[in-house]
Amino acid sequence: NAAGTSLFIVNNSPVCSFATPTFPNAPSVPYASPVQPLSRRQLDQLEYVQDMDSFADADDHDLSLWTPSRIISHRETSAQQPLLFYVAWEWNDTQGTWIDGFALRLQAPDLILTYVHQHHLQDHHDFAWIADQTASHARLAHVYKANTDPKAPKYKFGEEVPRSVTHALLLDKEKGLPYDDSWQCAIDKELNQLREYHTFRPLHHGERLSGYQRIPYHLVFDVKFDLRKKARLVAGGNHAEPPKEDIYSGVVDLMSVRLGFMIAAMNHLKVCAADIGNAFLYGKTREKVYVLAGKEFGDHSHMPLIIQGGLYGLRSSSARFHEHLSTKLRNMGYLPSKADPDLWIKLVGDHYEYLATYVDDVLSFSKDPLAVIEELKNDYVLKGIGTPRYYLGGDVYELDSVWHQDNIYTSLSAETYITQVVTKFEQTLETTFATRKIPMDASYHPESDETTFFEPRQASLYRGLIGSANWVITLGRFDISYATNTLARYGMAPREGHFMAIQRVFGYLKSHPKLQILIDPQPHPSQMLPTTKHDWTEFYPDATEEIPSDAPPPLGQQASTSCYVDADHAHDVVTRRSVSGILLFVNNMPIKWYSKRQATVETSTYGSELVASRIAVELILELRYKLRMLGVPIEGPTLHLGDNMSVVLNTT
Repeated sequence: NAAGTSLFIVNNSPVCSFATPTFPNAPSVPYASPVQPLSRRQLDQLEYVQDMDSFADADDHDLSLWTPSRIISHRETSAQQPLLFYVAWEWNDTQGTWIDGFALRLQAPDLILTYVHQHHLQDHHDFAWIADQTASHARLAHVYKANTDPKAPKYKFGEEVPRSVTHALLLDKEKGLPYDDSWQCAIDKELNQLREYHTFRPLHHGERLSGYQRIPYHLVFDVKFDLRKKARLVAGGNHAEPPKEDIYSGVVDLMSVRLGFMIAAMNHLKVCAADIGNAFLYGKTREKVYVLAGKEFGDHSHMPLIIQGGLYGLRSSSARFHEHLSTKLRNMGYLPSKADPDLWIKLVGDHYEYLATYVDDVLSFSKDPLAVIEELKNDYVLKGIGTPRYYLGGDVYELDSVWHQDNIYTSLSAETYITQVVTKFEQTLETTFATRKIPMDASYHPESDETTFFEPRQASLYRGLIGSANWVITLGRFDISYATNTLARYGMAPREGHFMAIQRVFGYLKSHPKLQILIDPQPHPSQMLPTTKHDWTEFYPDATEEIPSDAPPPLGQQASTSCYVDADHAHDVVTRRSVSGILLFVNNMPIKWYSKRQATVETSTYGSELVASRIAVELILELRYKLRMLGVPIEGPTLHLGDNMSVVLNTT
């Protein structure tokens, strides 16, 4: 790149070679072109975008890895030389690197703030912008507080979610809903189930409450993926002493579910789904807690009730159900795979069978999946048994015979969810989404939008739209990934222009709701491309692919893997951060997608493309590991397809 640095990844660790002498003596400084100063308006917009990014990037591991850990020193500006910083890195704190000061200000302004305050450089002419940056943080803190008001209405999938029982009944009254569609119906259903499963019990004769801790309870409300209204009586488990045992419970990753469908198609397995009713109530709590019953408990109102079942809200309830179901699956011969602990694997003769669990949703991939479901019925009340038509909000379509000649029988879609959520949001917003051919105007840059900030209620609606769009992506609609991820950056303080842009995304979904991902076990067309072998033995004489020693023996049909990668250099016109786009295939089915801003500010197209390729290689390693741990034979290397000749030549 322009700073004269080459970056390589070896054994998953960053290794750098520098084109110039470095620390500790008098390091020479690479030349960089001076940067024109920003106007006051540009500075305001830069500070706003950086503050939004600080919220969005709080848990991003890439940032900690590729952002300098500290500034060692700096070189002042002159007529010929811009501001430069000599920085250390998390992975190499003993050597420094000279980097462009303006690029670091775009990427990590807080690092410069710390350095300036530590060395009392606030009055230096190179750091005059520091005072404005500090004021910007205070201003955004005020916006953050306004937009996270707990009293602001909350919307999910276009439906307003009640804050309390009183609020729920008020919403029923305002909308005049039939009983079956009302929040009152959801409340009654929940209380009846608690009675049926004996979740509470009164004190035995002569029993005392010594050793038990009283905790509060309340009803919470939610809207499910299929827009059903749910009410849950939730214990205030946060008021109880933390239990000593494990309270963790996982769920299967949607990528693992897609892999399950692909493996089933490759090896002629059938698929059957089921839903475990009242899942958490099967477990028995070990916590010694009780509640003081309210009027909704009828004859037991105002009485202390011991919680004996796995009630929602207790710290350990999720883990207790997961433990209960895990014991059952182990008794059936299944083991948690190391690809995903909630995608269970079982050796059956000459093949493997699988079972995916997402809390109470079960998906069996087997030669005889109904037999598996029947065995689960011995311990659980199961609903929705049969070939999956609708799973976690997504559609599973059985295709007609015209596809069968290509060995394609099933596809995944988000059509039902899109149709329902578009209708709900149109009703809530009292508008009609205009149909669109593309999800985002190619000339629109949300980071430079200077329209009016939203009020708290509007900001809540904006976050609801973003949340729904993100779930659409999870269900397979990666065509809106870039637009959604870009707009999600501004969830804490959205502007009117951002709101219009997310409505455009839904207008696009409205006009294209039926797009599907085909579960196609045929080889990807890229596997037919001619490839050139390169001899790396001079540089890596002992290099081999790391095969997990504990992987199950590979059985069944081989899977081919391929990956497309690209980068849009400096697409963010304010912070100059690039965007990576990556699409991974198993056979001819897209299995994982990635669209994200890069952690670093790259000064060249080559730099951004190399960063994207580095991320793609990590995702390829992940995919190959998952397949091996599921007992899937992998056909040859993964084909890595990119369009930047400089990157291709420098890595081959």
